[in-house]
Amino acid sequence: MKKIISCILVLFLLCALACVGNNGKNDIVVEEPKTPATATPSATVRPTGTPAPLTPEPTIYIPEDLVLSGQCGKNLTWTVDPYTSTLTISGKGAMWDYSAWGKGFFPIWDYERSAPWIELGDWFSAPEGGGERLFDRIVVEEGITTIGNSAFRYMELEQVSLPDSLKTIGERAFFNCRITSSFSIPENVTSIGKWAFAQIFVSEYIVDAKNKSYCTVDGVLFSKNMQQLISYPSGKKVAEYTVPKSVKSLGDWAFCYSQFNLLILPHGLAQTGWCSLHGLILSELRIPSTVRNINKLSFEDVAIGTLIIPEGVKTITEEMFLSTIIERVILPASLRTIEYAALEWFSEVYFLGRPPIVKMNDDELGYDNENTILYYPREYEHLWDPDWADEWYGYRIEAYDTLP
Repeated sequence: MKKIISCILVLFLLCALACVGNNGKNDIVVEEPKTPATATPSATVRPTGTPAPLTPEPTIYIPEDLVLSGQCGKNLTWTVDPYTSTLTISGKGAMWDYSAWGKGFFPIWDYERSAPWIELGDWFSAPEGGGERLFDRIVVEEGITTIGNSAFRYMELEQVSLPDSLKTIGERAFFNCRITSSFSIPENVTSIGKWAFAQIFVSEYIVDAKNKSYCTVDGVLFSKNMQQLISYPSGKKVAEYTVPKSVKSLGDWAFCYSQFNLLILPHGLAQTGWCSLHGLILSELRIPSTVRNINKLSFEDVAIGTLIIPEGVKTITEEMFLSTIIERVILPASLRTIEYAALEWFSEVYFLGRPPIVKMNDDELGYDNENTILYYPREYEHLWDPDWADEWYGYRIEAYDTLP
């Protein structure tokens, strides 16, 4: 009996030891089938001379509904590359004309269509849209014959490329553009529209030597016969500029914001253009005696130390000197009439002859005239009666013996 009990105890101890060896669990181990090892892919080896893939373009904000291409003439299309900021005009023939101000600005005008790419520059000048209208480049491809009116107004550009097929540059085509490089005009251009380069900033003009209508001298744009100065590059910096003796007229906006301190106009000049001297800052300016037509707004926004108006001019209007800052103006003995409002733009006015007739509108009586002094020659003192001074509505009037 004792032997039986001993055998049972031995069996029990063996079972206990087996359980302790397996943490008290009956684990079933299933061996997973082995998967063959996969080799790590190596770098792609390109044949010699094969270019590397392009670097991904930077992310820019482009609305989903933004139109980047379309039609701009009967057989012409336009496309914009938002990554290179390039506007390309393609096809054959003439571009459409566009509005100078945009749809609805002047509803009475027949054309109210702005160039479709005008507003697009807002999206490419800053990552989140907004900002100035900016394209780096405009490329007008071969086959285009005419750039439409107001096609590229108000743009900031690095380069403009025009084709040999181009014949016409429309009115206001590059109005108020800022171009950081030179502007080249091809051989076959025969017509440059009114104000095509008004208020433009450019370093210089370059005209193909074979062009029969236009030419350049020192980067300045002239008619081929050198009788009209069309546009002086406002990015050109010199101390003074002398207009060639052959020039008879200054084009509209000819010297707009030009950067020199002295401008010498030739004897023989007959006419100034609309805003032809706009924005100049000069120490002195002498208008030649041959000038018979000073266009309105010729001196708009100029700052001049001394301005000398030549003999022969009979009328001075307010529009001639709108928004100017002129310290001293010398008016000719030939002057017969002057608009009252014109005087507010001068600090000192020297008359060389008898008093002119003053034209005034009722709404001009309140003009501030405390800072303007009118000087008349002492030899005409009997004509400049002190009582007559009342007609000048408060201007100080004094006699002088010699001009300063």
